[in-house]
Amino acid sequence: MSRPQRLLVGHPFNPPHLIPLVEVVPGEKTSPEAVDDAVAFYAALGKVPRVVHKEMPGFVANRLQRAIFRECCYLVIQGVVKVDELDDIVTSSIGLRWAADGPFRSFHLGGGAGGFKSFFKQFGPGLNEAWKNMASVNLDEAAQNKIIAQAEVSFAAQPPELRVDDLPFPEIDERFLLPAREVHDPALARHLERLEQIDDRHVLDRSGEARAPAGARVARA
Repeated sequence: MSRPQRLLVGHPFNPPHLIPLVEVVPGEKTSPEAVDDAVAFYAALGKVPRVVHKEMPGFVANRLQRAIFRECCYLVIQGVVKVDELDDIVTSSIGLRWAADGPFRSFHLGGGAGGFKSFFKQFGPGLNEAWKNMASVNLDEAAQNKIIAQAEVSFAAQPPELRVDDLPFPEIDERFLLPAREVHDPALARHLERLEQIDDRHVLDRSGEARAPAGARVARA
């Protein structure tokens, strides 16, 4: 590769038109300027770019999702809860908590005035023991069928088919855009310059053409 300093990964989270996260993963030879430009580009589109500082299979969000879903499957397979009950438990507890603060801030606050020092002193030994004794999960045919049967009863045998055109698509607001002069890559700078030319009366549609906005402008995040 002639210019490895320009190579990096931009990993969105599905569905990418609704979920703002983009994990930016530089390689060993990626230049800091390329990382800055990628972060600026995604931020200009209203996304939330976060740099992953070390290559890891599954990135970050997928690994977290995988770890949580492992325990979800285990609890259903063991008959502790049904799939819809587990969903209610998550959306009525840690889902709300972590959406507001994330796990680290939540547990730092959970330690009170002592923060994580107090938290680890009280809960660290128990967490270590729990992690050592986690049972294995085998998604064999019987386990899969149990989850499938419960999901079909609770959520419908076949989810409704959705077309991409029927899904909401966020409008690009020029207030999110970074001035082109603040990026290092000439091609990206030209792209941002084009976006800067959009006035208050227009936004971009999916084809890149200017069109009149359908409703109120997007509020700054």
